[in-house]
Amino acid sequence: MIPLETIPSFPKKALETLKKNYGIDTAESFYTHAIQDNVGLSQALHLSEDRLEKLASLVAQHLPETFLEKTKRPLRKRPLGLIGKRN
Repeated sequence: MIPLETIPSFPKKALETLKKNYGIDTAESFYTHAIQDNVGLSQALHLSEDRLEKLASLVAQHLPETFLEKTKRPLRKRPLGLIGKRN
């Protein structure tokens, strides 16, 4: 895991809000939230969606390519698995 505080130009105010109010303190967690709920996260941080997108791009530069590839896969709304017969 990559702590957000190790990313040099990540805004301190946003970092404090993320840690204190949402328990988000890693680059992986921030990036995942930023791409899955950019509207909600931008509102929580009082940032425009464009500014949040720029922050997500900044954070992405510090993440492994394998992680970024995994985040591009669509989310599944229902778990996959065996559904047994009901009696």
